[in-house]
Amino acid sequence: MVKPKVEKKPDDLVQYKAFDGQVVKLNGNIVRRYLDKGGKMTGEEANFAVAFCRAHQLDPFRGDVSFIKYDVNKTPSIVISHAHVLRRASSNPKYSGFQSGVVVQKDGEMECIIGGIAPQGATLVGGWCDVYMDGYPHPISMRLPMGEYNKGQATWKAMPTTMIIKCAEVASHRKACSAELGGLYTNEEMTATNDSTPKKQWREEKPQEVVEADVVEKIEETIESSDTLEEVTEGVFGKVVVEDVADEHHEDEEMVAAGQLPDTSKPRR
Repeated sequence: MVKPKVEKKPDDLVQYKAFDGQVVKLNGNIVRRYLDKGGKMTGEEANFAVAFCRAHQLDPFRGDVSFIKYDVNKTPSIVISHAHVLRRASSNPKYSGFQSGVVVQKDGEMECIIGGIAPQGATLVGGWCDVYMDGYPHPISMRLPMGEYNKGQATWKAMPTTMIIKCAEVASHRKACSAELGGLYTNEEMTATNDSTPKKQWREEKPQEVVEADVVEKIEETIESSDTLEEVTEGVFGKVVVEDVADEHHEDEEMVAAGQLPDTSKPRR
């Protein structure tokens, strides 16, 4: 017997609890009308965004997540706020705080400095962050070289120190709290891989689209059976949402050995 198709309209509200316990009501039309920063998301992509938020307990109205699509030929980017990363990491019972700052070079020597104020005459070469977890003998650290992230965008030109520190903080927290943050990327990391960031384009409301229930079911099943954002998106759209993101898993030991970063293995200050 052939199973009849059941159609699901994008105006059907999906209700779920966000990470902080707040009840969120969301649907594809709301995503496209109020949350699509590029103004180019399709009905299927909007429904995927809804399913993604529910699966990861994200509240887009609070600013936990943003959806960005400026090119109709590409899949949308899903980016997580820096504040949400820190808030989510702090829920880990082993989490014990972090320290972060910049890596500078002066007179041929590199040094990790807490905070973003570099000595006069020093050159900013990167950012760093140490995340402390109870029961771990050493902090979980990330050292990010400036050249891999700063591509000359307006925000990076205006405040390069803030941007590279944020990237280091997110990368180290994602590494330390992979269960809570695996596969989630922030706007600072995403803008580091784009040549430009177009302004939001406002548009007239699009007519409602009818999305078949099997499409929504496919999205939900893919999310439940996948461990990372890349696996989810590849299963739904056939390619990864987060494109050309610099690999955050830099091995500190190899970079120290190569002379690219200083040896920062020292007791916590």
